[in-house]
Amino acid sequence: LQQQYLDRQIYWNLRHCSRQPGSDILTIIIDSMDKKKTVWPKWSFDRPSKEIEKLGARPRVVVTAALAHGYVTSWFLAPDELTHGADAYCEVLCQVIEQVHQLRGSKPLPRHLALQVDNTVAQAKNGFVGAFCAYVVGKQIFQSVTMNFLMVGHTHEDIDQIFSLLVSQVIRRYRYETVQDLKQYMEAVLAPAFHARHEDFKVTELNSVRSFAEWLK
Repeated sequence: LQQQYLDRQIYWNLRHCSRQPGSDILTIIIDSMDKKKTVWPKWSFDRPSKEIEKLGARPRVVVTAALAHGYVTSWFLAPDELTHGADAYCEVLCQVIEQVHQLRGSKPLPRHLALQVDNTVAQAKNGFVGAFCAYVVGKQIFQSVTMNFLMVGHTHEDIDQIFSLLVSQVIRRYRYETVQDLKQYMEAVLAPAFHARHEDFKVTELNSVRSFAEWLK
């Protein structure tokens, strides 16, 4: 428990630094939500009729959140059929870095990028994402990239809290027929809380992912 707490302190310090004006550190945490909670359409009745059940399982949307601390909370809504491995992680990371770049205006990006990742090899803890991090350093987009992850069984962090916020404030309260409806509810209900702490809020439909693995070869 002591080692786990020390690991968390590293992330908390980097998060604090990222939020400071003029900081040279950009801290980003990316994770995806449990797909069982995001089936659609979300009907106004609890149990569908037998005719509807015969149509098969409802589609699911994969909700991924990225917190660029001090800049933007960015959500990505992707169909379940889309790839969700290293390619998807790099795609989300690229788009978030571009959003931070636009928010900074004429100022250059911070020199140091700190990534807080989930403890799984399927998404970020693999050679492809490592090669991508090396690439952005080699191209001098960042001077350094650090990838941190917590111990197995202790990976829940602040990003899981905003997932809980999405479930309690949007998914359980509203009924939506399409992914576009879900996006509109998220923007209307959740955005004000993030704007209040002077951070941008974006929801993006992610319908395609570039093949970073092939490109990096």
